[in-house]
Amino acid sequence: LSDEDTAPQILEKFEPIKPPVAELARYAGVYTSAELETNYRFAVKEGTLTLFNNWQEPFAIDPTVRDEFQGSDGMAIVFRRDAAHRITGFDVFAGRVRKIAFTKTAEKTIH
Repeated sequence: LSDEDTAPQILEKFEPIKPPVAELARYAGVYTSAELETNYRFAVKEGTLTLFNNWQEPFAIDPTVRDEFQGSDGMAIVFRRDAAHRITGFDVFAGRVRKIAFTKTAEKTIH
């Protein structure tokens, strides 16, 4: 990729990952954002990681690379891990919204 004002860039094609249900289940739980004063809940439903919140219908998010998922509306969710590789939270990126932090507050979720 290049244009006349910048140095050429080399982009690599990637194939989205397809983690097994047991791996997806590690992301399940309740996450809280102090900034937005809300909770997001994730559960595995019909083999996909599904996001539940209070104001919209639940929707599936698709894995792209390890710890990153994409919603059909362009929202990106990037999960964070601690030194022991446990999932501790995630950041949301959507449109002009950047890095809204959520912290994992519960391992299991009921939807």
